[in-house]
Amino acid sequence: MLFTHNNNAIALKCQHLMLRHCCHILLAALAIFLYSCSTTKYVPDGQYLLDHAKINITDSKQIDKDDLNNYLRQHENTAILGFWKLQLGLYNVSGQDSTKWINLAIRAMGEPPEIYDSTLTQFSTRQLTQALHNKGYFDAQVTPNVTIKSPKKVNVSYDVVANQPYLLRDYSLDLDTGVLFDVASMPRRYVQNGMLFDAEVLNKERERIANILKYRGYYLFDKDFLYFSADSIGLNHQVDAQLSLRDFIQNMPDSVRQRIFTPYKIRRVIFEQNLTIDTLSARDTTYNAEGYMFISPHKNQFIRPSVLIRNCHIVPGRYYNSAMVELTYSSLSALTSIRYANISFQYVGADELDCIIRLSKSKAHTLSAEVEGTYSAGDWGVAGQIGYGHKNLFKGAEEFNLTGRGAYEWRQAGGTAMEWNVKASLAFPNLVFAGVKNLNRRVNTKTNLSLQYNYQNRPDEYTRTIAAATVKNTWQPIGARWRHSFSFFDVSYVYLPWISDDFRKQFLTGRNILKYSYEDHFILDWNYSGTYSTYRSMQPLKSYLTLNWSIETAGNLLYGIANAAKMECTEEDQAYKIFNIRFSQYAKGDISIAYNHIFNQSHSLVWHAGVGVAVPYGNSQSIPFEKRYFSGGANSVRGWQARTLGPGSYKNTSGSLIDFNNQAGDIKLDLNLEYRFKIIWRLHGALFTDAGNIWTIRNYDSQSGGLFKFNEFYKQIAWSYGLGLRLDFSVFVFRVDCGIKLYDPSRIAEGTQWRQPNWKDDVTFHFAIGYPF
Repeated sequence: MLFTHNNNAIALKCQHLMLRHCCHILLAALAIFLYSCSTTKYVPDGQYLLDHAKINITDSKQIDKDDLNNYLRQHENTAILGFWKLQLGLYNVSGQDSTKWINLAIRAMGEPPEIYDSTLTQFSTRQLTQALHNKGYFDAQVTPNVTIKSPKKVNVSYDVVANQPYLLRDYSLDLDTGVLFDVASMPRRYVQNGMLFDAEVLNKERERIANILKYRGYYLFDKDFLYFSADSIGLNHQVDAQLSLRDFIQNMPDSVRQRIFTPYKIRRVIFEQNLTIDTLSARDTTYNAEGYMFISPHKNQFIRPSVLIRNCHIVPGRYYNSAMVELTYSSLSALTSIRYANISFQYVGADELDCIIRLSKSKAHTLSAEVEGTYSAGDWGVAGQIGYGHKNLFKGAEEFNLTGRGAYEWRQAGGTAMEWNVKASLAFPNLVFAGVKNLNRRVNTKTNLSLQYNYQNRPDEYTRTIAAATVKNTWQPIGARWRHSFSFFDVSYVYLPWISDDFRKQFLTGRNILKYSYEDHFILDWNYSGTYSTYRSMQPLKSYLTLNWSIETAGNLLYGIANAAKMECTEEDQAYKIFNIRFSQYAKGDISIAYNHIFNQSHSLVWHAGVGVAVPYGNSQSIPFEKRYFSGGANSVRGWQARTLGPGSYKNTSGSLIDFNNQAGDIKLDLNLEYRFKIIWRLHGALFTDAGNIWTIRNYDSQSGGLFKFNEFYKQIAWSYGLGLRLDFSVFVFRVDCGIKLYDPSRIAEGTQWRQPNWKDDVTFHFAIGYPF
C-alpha cells in the first residue's frame, strides 16, 4: 500500500457525490416502499394475497416452531426486517404490459404476489400433523384458520394443540446375528428408555448401526435392512419398541445372508490416471508390493504413485471402511492437479474387493492479470498485477505461483510514488519433515515456501526495500473442525537506503513511535494460528460459530545468541545488532469470534468480537510499524476510514491529512453486530453497528492520549452505525458500506464526542470484496 499525507479535498468531493447518489437510492427505495402499500395490484379478482402465514402452539414449549415452519407448503412473500415486502413492491412497480422488456426486467428482480391456495393450506395441515406424529405427539391436532383481512388479503394461522406426547417405555432387540446384536447393544446409542417416541431419533439409530458395520467392513449392509415395530396398547401414552431385521432379509437364502454379514477386505487398490477410449490400447501398468496398482496412458503418468498412496486412506489388506472412502475423496479432491476422482469397488472373491480409483487431471498452467485504479487521501494512482501458476510442478501436486505487481501514484505535492513487488511460492501437499511420513494418513497437511521482494519509492520521504522468506505448515486432523498453521521460519529484512531530512525531522526524532520502524532492521519470528468452525456445507441454513486465533513472537533466538556471545549493545538505546542491523523483539496474540445466527435463507444476525495485543521487549522499544494494529476501515469500525481511528483519544491535528504514521497501536478491540437480509435477486442489504479502537502499550510523545489505561479505555471506545449493500455472486461478494459516527473519542476534550452526524466529518463509504467477518 502506498501511504500518503496529502490534502484530502478530492476525497471529500467524491464523498459528497457518493452521498448524493446514496440519497437518490434511498429516495427510490422509499418510493418503492410507499408504492408497495398497494400489494394487491396484481391479485386477480376473486382471489386473495396470502399476507401472513404463522403457526401458534398453545400447550407445549418443547416443540420448535422454526422446525414446523419447514412443513408449510405456502408462505407469504419475503419481508425485510419482518415487515417490508420490498420484492413484492418492486414487482408491483412494473407496468401492466408484460410484452415490454422493462416490465419483464423489473418483474424478474421482484417477486410475484403469493396467491392464497386453500388446497396448499389443507396439505400444510396434513404435513404439520404428520410431523408432530413423528415427534411422538400422536394426539396432536392442527386447525387452520383463514381470516380475510381486506377484500384481497387473507391471513392463515395453524393452531396446534400438541396434547400429551408418547414416551418410549421399553426398547428391545430382535436380532440373531452376533455382530449386528453387539453393535445395536452399544451403550452410546440414540434410543433410550424414557425419551419421546421420535421417528427422527429412531432413524438416526438405524444409521448409526449401519455406519458402524460399514466401518468394520460390511460392504453390503444398509440401514433399510432394519425397522422398528411399536406397541402402545394399554400403556397410557407409552410405547414399547423393538428393532428387527426386515422379513425379506430373514427370508433370504443362507448364502445371500452370509454375503451381507461378511466383512470384506481390500485386495488391491487400482489407480487409473486420465484413461480414455483412445488410450486403452497403449497404456502402462505398474504394481506395488503393498497391493497398489497404477494404470496410465503410455509414458503419461501425471501424478506420482507415492503422492496417490499418501492421499489414499483405503489400504490393501484392511477391511472396507466407508469413512475411509469419504476421506479419500476429500484428500484427492484437495490436490489441485486432480479435476475429479471416482471410487468404485468390484467383487474378486467371497470376502475381497478391488478398489478402483479413476482420476482426471486438471489444467496445469494458469495465467492471471489485474488492473485497478487506486485513490488514497487525494492522490490518484494505477496498479497492475500479473501472475503465473503451475498446479503440478514436479508431478506431486505441488503448486507454484509467481506474481508481480507494480503501482504508481501521482501526488498532489508533486512527484510520482511507486511500488514494485515480486512473490514466488511453492506449496507441497504434505509436511516437509523427516520422520512424519505416516502423519498424512491421519491429517490433511500442506507446506508452503515463499520468497518476496518489495521496493517502495516515496518522493521527499524515503526509499525502502523489504525482502522476506517464509516456511509455513498447515494441517487439519481428518474429520475435525480445527485447522492449524505454523510458520517455524519467517524472516524479513527492511532496508532504507535513503530518508529525506524533512521526513526524519518530522517523524523520526525524540521518542517518536516511528523512529525504530524507519531504521534498517531484521524480523525473525515464528507464529502459530488456528481456526475452528461449526459450519457445514450440507446444512447451510444452520447457525454456526467461527473462531480464529494466532500467536507470534520475534527476536528471541537472535537475542539469545547475542546475549550468549556477549555482544555489545548500542550506546543510544542499549540494543543488540546482528551484522550491524538491529533486530525486532516482540510478542503478539490475536483472537476473534463470530457467531452467525441464521433465521432463514433471507435473514441472519452476525455477532463478532476481536482482541489483539502486541508487546515489545528486550531488543525493541516499539512494535515494527508493519506489525502494529490500526482501526477503522471496511472490516473494523466502519464510521472511520482505515487508519484514521485512535489510538485512544488521540486527535489528528494535521487537518485534512491522514496521519497514517501515528494512528497505529499495540492493542486492538473490535465489536460488531450486523443484520443481513436479502433484497432482490443477488442484492443483499445490511444494518450494522460497530465499536472499538486501538491503544498503545507505552506512553509515546507523538501519540498523546493513546496509552491504554484500565480506568479510562472504556471511555475511548468509538461507536458507529450504518447500512450496506452486497452483490453476492457466490464466488465473490462485492460490498458497499456507509458508516456513520455516533461516538468519537478524539473529541472528548471538546465535549462533542456524541455526534449529530454531518456529511463532511461523520460519514464514510467503504468498498470491499467479501463479508467483513
